[in-house]
Amino acid sequence: MAAFGCNLPMPAMSQKQTFGDILTEEVDKECSLEVVESFREELCNRIEEHKLNRERDTLVLNSTEVSDILVSCGVDKQTADSVKSRYEEEFGADAELIPQNLIELKKISLENDDISIKISPQRSDLVQTKIIDGVPYLMIKVEGNVLVNGVAVHIAEEQK
Repeated sequence: MAAFGCNLPMPAMSQKQTFGDILTEEVDKECSLEVVESFREELCNRIEEHKLNRERDTLVLNSTEVSDILVSCGVDKQTADSVKSRYEEEFGADAELIPQNLIELKKISLENDDISIKISPQRSDLVQTKIIDGVPYLMIKVEGNVLVNGVAVHIAEEQK
């Protein structure tokens, strides 16, 4: 593409990874489960609205829109501006990316070194974070059956 005087766009998976790195590094301690879920929900709403309006052009987001969405999700303006600057560094000052290339929209995956949990986006309300006695916990409200390796398990009521 250099013959045409332009660069090849970054592949979708690279865009997602790069954007995730930007959020992790720039938003840092403000990057809570609630912020990420709220950001994902806002992108889903914009996609749905775009479909309902039957717009022909592909829905895209620029650095300013990403920054504004983050502020609406509870990130302070200075941090959102840092994300905007990094977005422009990584993708280009005039870069417009499709929302699906920024974060996972169809599922929610919670992972660390020891666990991996997948949650339907429609049921993200079942998950919350809590600090109990100074220890961070991921709390999942259980509705229905729980299977562990395909075996139904019973969750005991709280001991008194």
